[in-house]
Amino acid sequence: MKKTKRILAVILSVLLMAVVPLNAFAAKLVDTIDLTVEVEPGMMMEDYEDYVKINTPGVTFNDYPHVMISEIVDEESFTPYYDYFEPGCVYEIIIILDVTDGYVFADREDDFKSVTVNGEDAYIEPYFNEEGVETDCYAVYATVETDGVINEIDIMLNPVSGYYVDDYYRYVSINNLGVVFEETLDSGVKVTDAYGADPFDYFINEEYSFEICLTPAWGCEFSKDENGNIQLENVTVNGEDVEYTAHIQDSRGYIEYVIINVNVTAKEETVISTIELTIDEDLKGYDVGDYEEYITIETQGVNFDVYNPDAVSAYDSDYDWVDTFAGGDYYYLCMNFITEDGYFFDPYRVVFIINGIEYDYSYYSSYEPERGNTVEYVYVEYTTDFTGNFFDRIIAWFRNTFEDIIAYLFGWIAI
Repeated sequence: MKKTKRILAVILSVLLMAVVPLNAFAAKLVDTIDLTVEVEPGMMMEDYEDYVKINTPGVTFNDYPHVMISEIVDEESFTPYYDYFEPGCVYEIIIILDVTDGYVFADREDDFKSVTVNGEDAYIEPYFNEEGVETDCYAVYATVETDGVINEIDIMLNPVSGYYVDDYYRYVSINNLGVVFEETLDSGVKVTDAYGADPFDYFINEEYSFEICLTPAWGCEFSKDENGNIQLENVTVNGEDVEYTAHIQDSRGYIEYVIINVNVTAKEETVISTIELTIDEDLKGYDVGDYEEYITIETQGVNFDVYNPDAVSAYDSDYDWVDTFAGGDYYYLCMNFITEDGYFFDPYRVVFIINGIEYDYSYYSSYEPERGNTVEYVYVEYTTDFTGNFFDRIIAWFRNTFEDIIAYLFGWIAI
């Protein structure tokens, strides 16, 4: 009997030695989640770690996606127009969470003891990937509203000799968010010359008086004093403090706006209405991205669009994107150009002369590669000749002829 007890004791000891390590290395259960979400206007949506803080040990962001963001307008969800948070807007932020090594989530959302965002209960559900397959991650929903009170205005006013007076979006830049031109009551910008009269269609190198009318963007409002009157901390034009007058009217709907009066001399720049290019006749072997090796800009003041990684792109005769020019084909070149300091494009028409021949088709526009930086560019498409040597052309001819014959003989199959 004693011998039997000894054997049982040894077996129990072995079992305990086996069980203790298993318990020691068991994954820790995560059944509470606490997040802090603090969004400020102007924050980039991709910088999720700047506005979402995870306060629970063992919890981290999913590899991808990290967050998904929608703008809420009248209880409907929309894809945000900008890649940064705007003032006076409501956003739904879906935060996709995973666990770190040594931790495991509760099996179901109902098994979580608490899920909070900024101290308030938040909705949680399993995360399904793009294929609709449930993952081991969870999605936590947070709704935030950005501050829409505007207490300062900062604008840049840069009229240029040759700019059209009515095109004030081109020479007046509003640097702070939440402010737009007031165009309901009248034009956003009124201009008079030195004699108080309406100027010509375009500026010349002289001083002008500008009346700039600004209003809060949708969802925003100007800061007020205790009596409800508009009171801004500061208003600057070209970095200098300026005076303004504040107005609120409700005869045609409630509108609040400020008017800034300032005098500025239009600076002298050179207008570019023609761009001349030389493109190598045979592009075989060139990488498309090495465009400065096979395209020469002959016009002073013009450069490739350095803000665009695809300033020059190319497609073959089948409209497929190419990285390197091959022999025996022709290509569609798409090119973007900008001006250097002291020059500007004629917004009415820019003519391209390529290899001595006028090439009419061009397109003038502007874009913002980053907030507050506007780039004006012209775009042109050009079709090259066949590339390569004589043998490349012969091979291409036989290939195209063969394809035409096949299409003629068997094209009925695709009908």
